[in-house]
Amino acid sequence: MRAEIEKFGHLHITGFIDSFWTGSFGAYPVITPNNVPAAHRTCAVMVIANQHFQEIAQWLAPLGFSDIRDVGSYILKHVDLIQRHKN
Repeated sequence: MRAEIEKFGHLHITGFIDSFWTGSFGAYPVITPNNVPAAHRTCAVMVIANQHFQEIAQWLAPLGFSDIRDVGSYILKHVDLIQRHKN
């Protein structure tokens, strides 16, 4: 996902969100949604690459996250195209 996002120069990854696990992933912090400062929640773009998008979005919205995007279908399509190209 990072490689795809980096294709767009105006987008920057500042970290990852997980409901249980914290620490780091590469050079990025991994925190829970509750640990995101309230002031950052309204300007953050939450990119969800998970089959449970609706459930996750419904959980994040009441916490103040307003820009929540589903990229799971894009990733699945991209992976499918790569597999077709290999065959």
